[in-house]
Amino acid sequence: MKVLKVLQVLWIAIGFAVCVLAMGCQSSSGGGGSGGVATYSPYCGDGSCNGSESSYDCAQDCGQASRAAKCGNGTCEAGESAASCPSDCKQACTDACSSDKCEDGQLVRCIKMATGCTGWGTPEACTGGKVCSQFASACTPCATSADCPTGEVCDAGSCGNPNGKKYVFSVDYAVVPVTDSAGTNWDPAGLPDPYVCLYLDETKVGCTAAKPDTLNPVWFASFEATVYTSQTIGFSIYDEDLASDDPMQGANYSNTAGILHAGGDSGPWDFAPEYSLTWSVKPKN
Repeated sequence: MKVLKVLQVLWIAIGFAVCVLAMGCQSSSGGGGSGGVATYSPYCGDGSCNGSESSYDCAQDCGQASRAAKCGNGTCEAGESAASCPSDCKQACTDACSSDKCEDGQLVRCIKMATGCTGWGTPEACTGGKVCSQFASACTPCATSADCPTGEVCDAGSCGNPNGKKYVFSVDYAVVPVTDSAGTNWDPAGLPDPYVCLYLDETKVGCTAAKPDTLNPVWFASFEATVYTSQTIGFSIYDEDLASDDPMQGANYSNTAGILHAGGDSGPWDFAPEYSLTWSVKPKN
């Protein structure tokens, strides 16, 4: 008899443990009794949406029907649009392929094929100090510094380093004509003696040495300068003379923000049909 009671107690204990581990039961006291009674506690996955469960934390029980639209969850839900929640609802590419858009500061263009609009192309970064605001359809000049990347300021419609940055300019070689615009020789006794000066706005940064008696001067001279996006880069060629130097040709490069954002630039400048100057600029390491 005693053995039977022991087995009954063990059986009740084992059943209670299984209930707690597998079904979330808990023990409660029956009025004045000393025996344990297993009661049911809701849990996610029991097939019933109850307790503190919701469609957000237990979709398998509560489903999605009661879930309200939430901007930023990656799904374009009822009540959301490209205007109210652009992170979830991407703007549709129209049949006319005219709805270019901006995403994360990059311009994305509609692709148009013979069969019509096929979708969006590869994002293009806005260059030249221009920016691409959230709802814009083109790269545009900045209006305030809030339009610019972190750490840059809006200066005359272009984003750039507020403190300027050091760049290295290289003036390599040029081609100049034998006569001036009036058809007169630069030097009565020989060919011109050309040199080049670099300017930032109206301030002279430096000049190369003069190369005597040549129409194809070669310098490979370098200059360092701190450049701001609002400045204009200028080069001028002169003919060195004993009395006074004669200006030969000059040109300005006003897209300073463009070359600074692109990380430098180079090329020959064709000042006029008879003039050409080869130069480069790059950030100082």
